[in-house]
Amino acid sequence: MTRWIIECADEDCESCEMSAPSNPKGGGCPRSNGYIVRATVDRSEGDLTFSMSNRSEVRWNKAIFPMLVARQTLGGQLICALCNTVIKTDSDGKISYVSASGKTHVERPPIDHYNKDWKDRRRDLEAKPAFRNADVGDKKAMLTAAFNADPLRITHRTCNLTRPK
Repeated sequence: MTRWIIECADEDCESCEMSAPSNPKGGGCPRSNGYIVRATVDRSEGDLTFSMSNRSEVRWNKAIFPMLVARQTLGGQLICALCNTVIKTDSDGKISYVSASGKTHVERPPIDHYNKDWKDRRRDLEAKPAFRNADVGDKKAMLTAAFNADPLRITHRTCNLTRPK
């Protein structure tokens, strides 16, 4: 169960908290039975459901990117593993692009999980009894190891975003 902070349409009811397996927006407030107009996840310390449901606690190992660059460099140029063309990078090995909001972003080319996407790897790991019975620290270590495990590849940002999932 996830803890939610909710606001309902009843003017006399103040925001309150409730537990629910999914977003309760549109349902009835447990205090006033009014229509729930806003629900946000209570992201307090120890909310294991929230912290394990996304990538916020999982990071790339620092050795992964240089290893992939060495593996995918041909004639001094980084090659996209999907379209087999050169990934244009600056002197720091970073790409730049302009987002829909007009902001310029400078970052490393994306690393792509393939054969099994990250969501599938995470789902398989979370189904194992060893993971379910582990404490929070061990779960984080297991998730990080799975996140950094091969097969991985570097791609163009557009190739990674448009590839079939």
